[in-house]
Amino acid sequence: MTRRVAQDFVDLDRYPIGDLASAEAAALIADYRERFHNDGILILEGFIRPGATIDLTEEARSAAPRDFARVHHRNVYMGSPDDTLPEDHARNLQVFSNRGNVSTDRIPDSGPLKTLYAWKPLRDFIGAVLDGPPLYHYGDPLASLMINVNHAGEELGWHLDNSESSVTLM
Repeated sequence: MTRRVAQDFVDLDRYPIGDLASAEAAALIADYRERFHNDGILILEGFIRPGATIDLTEEARSAAPRDFARVHHRNVYMGSPDDTLPEDHARNLQVFSNRGNVSTDRIPDSGPLKTLYAWKPLRDFIGAVLDGPPLYHYGDPLASLMINVNHAGEELGWHLDNSESSVTLM
């Protein structure tokens, strides 16, 4: 796999996020801000170039054997039941998850995933769409960038992340 820079991964013609001060980027951000506000989710079809998708997928597949298994029963809020609430309350409904994760420290520093993750224009673009306080990379050396690994028969139960927002690259 050839070492690439983050700009190689994003379709900058379709998503001009390299210069957020441009009129094209401002219009895109305004549209995405409204869509995210209305829908609570934003899907960016074709954001990653097809060739880059191959590199990112190859890296994730090569890291998959280094995953660690996680099996747990939790509520959708990723916590324990609350005995003060009715049994059928969302905080007491249990979901099951069994899947693997590859932690940040097991992903190559020079690989495409960390290259894309560290690219400041991407973080600034996401922050502009969210229209909130500045975004920072998660400081946890194990969980800042994770690869979810689902083998046949494994699942990630429905849940709400313990953060204001999350970015998923699929």
